[in-house]
Amino acid sequence: MKLQDYIHYYIGCPCIYYMADDDPEGYHMPLDYDIIKRWLADQDETDIKLILRKLEDMTEDDWRKVTSETKLSHDTISMESLKDSFIHGGFDDRYHWTVVNHSLISLRKIGVDVDGLIDAGLALDAKTIQ
Repeated sequence: MKLQDYIHYYIGCPCIYYMADDDPEGYHMPLDYDIIKRWLADQDETDIKLILRKLEDMTEDDWRKVTSETKLSHDTISMESLKDSFIHGGFDDRYHWTVVNHSLISLRKIGVDVDGLIDAGLALDAKTIQ
């Protein structure tokens, strides 16, 4: 698993951008295309850590937002059903692939780790950041 395969999905999410010769605390900023271009050009000089939340740490308001952004005109999606599908798996035949894709986009947009980057050491858990 490599961060470069996932980083573009998290544009706008908070990150810490480390530069080898700068402050070891790094720069806290939203991830943007310029940061990604610099990082991809010279990964030896810089390092990026996304600051994401785990699915389990989402609030009910977060789930309501994702559900409302995911609703398609012909689909009826309950918040509990969508939440259950992401946390416990089992999308099988419950949702059309467009619903799942819309949900993933919405979750990533609010900084939720749906790709396992925290567990892989490629992102920081927002709960641990002061």
